[in-house]
Amino acid sequence: MQRSKIFSIVVFLCLSVPVPASAETKSCKGWESAARSVGWQDSEIPQLSKIMYRESRCQPQVFNQNRRKDGTVWSKDLGLMQINDYSWRKWLKEQKIIKEDADLFVGVTNLKAALAIWKYGQTRHGNGWIAWKATSGS
Repeated sequence: MQRSKIFSIVVFLCLSVPVPASAETKSCKGWESAARSVGWQDSEIPQLSKIMYRESRCQPQVFNQNRRKDGTVWSKDLGLMQINDYSWRKWLKEQKIIKEDADLFVGVTNLKAALAIWKYGQTRHGNGWIAWKATSGS
């Protein structure tokens, strides 16, 4: 196997490993450095960490299904920030942030996607947290 391929696999595994949640502070301190590395500003990190804890308990592989009254699944919420596939899949692909839904289970990719969604909300609605309004206190 090529060195770069091995490196890519190791990086993928490291960035997808669950990071312990802090029940005491209800935050995801272990993901804050990764969030900064993809462009999140220090001023937004406390809110991001709080929402991440609420949405996924800091576990990048978490997903939830949203069902209609008849029980059929109409959408899924994926990864650290529980990004909704129905609402954001097409746009995130257009932005070249993901190629497929499974990319959102990679912690750093999920944080990049969340930042893009946050910026979209900030620009369009004056509130970057609008996509997470049920958990952001907005």
